[in-house]
Amino acid sequence: MRAPHLIAVRSRPRRGTALLTAIALLAALLATFAASSPVSALPREDLDAPSMPADCFGPAQTTGEPTACHFNKFRKKRPTVVLWGDSHAWMYIPAVRRAVRGEKVNFVSFVAGSCPPIKSRANPQTGYSGKCERSNVNALAYVTKQLRKGRQVKVLLGSNWTGFRSAFRDISLAKSLGRESGYDPYTEKMVGLSHEGTPALFKKLGKLGADVDVIAQAAVLPAKRRDCEAGNDPYACEIPRWRALREEGRTDTWLRGQMKQLSGKPRYITATDAYCTELVCGGSVEGIFTWYDNLHLSATRTKALVSYFRPSVRSARNAPRY
Repeated sequence: MRAPHLIAVRSRPRRGTALLTAIALLAALLATFAASSPVSALPREDLDAPSMPADCFGPAQTTGEPTACHFNKFRKKRPTVVLWGDSHAWMYIPAVRRAVRGEKVNFVSFVAGSCPPIKSRANPQTGYSGKCERSNVNALAYVTKQLRKGRQVKVLLGSNWTGFRSAFRDISLAKSLGRESGYDPYTEKMVGLSHEGTPALFKKLGKLGADVDVIAQAAVLPAKRRDCEAGNDPYACEIPRWRALREEGRTDTWLRGQMKQLSGKPRYITATDAYCTELVCGGSVEGIFTWYDNLHLSATRTKALVSYFRPSVRSARNAPRY
């Protein structure tokens, strides 16, 4: 995600100066809109992207209803791992599939492209009209039902946390200036849902006593970057860490704050050290391309991150029963 930082200053500039500064920032924002949007196009078939069962709903399979996607045969007496979120949860399917292999656990997902994990609020006239809202309603209902039946559930929450939070600030600034944000209506809606609904979901899951682990923000590939002699598609060169992980500290602080609402001892799953140093994130590390597009880690990369997810999968057997 690439968006200008809005930095608070102590001194108070004159009103005219402040307005000009705000307009300049907005212009810069609009100029980099394509890199700032948390929404992306569907992956090409030739890209190294995750795969799902043919009858499942997900970022690359948008027909049908967003119900539970089963990756193995469901057995009632086994714990269930639920992967829940947008495409930044979906991209970790290869890691979780590998982690559940040989473990006596069920694996299901509720993932939808550009759709943050939220506690949905029904519209009085239309109910849960969008597939994003319904995906989240179905996910929460599924987890709640399993818990009420006394079954063990481990929830893995993932999202483009930084992208949605940054976009919300961008949109708010544009509206305060009476200008168009540069985001399409669907994206604006998803950003609004994330701002209100994601904190509400953390609170709800905490009240349910659900066993939840949270996947940290992944590095993304800035849209504006230098030409890479080793290859641009996929990108094979290094990117400064501060550009690939915009607002890293701010996002970590916010997420850890949300996690305080969860019960038990939730894990914070961060796998960036597999492809980033303290200074750079590599486009190709140990022969594996990091990204398949600007916003997503490649399936080969996430499959190699299985060790970061095994503790969560194995701990599903210790999830509380109610």
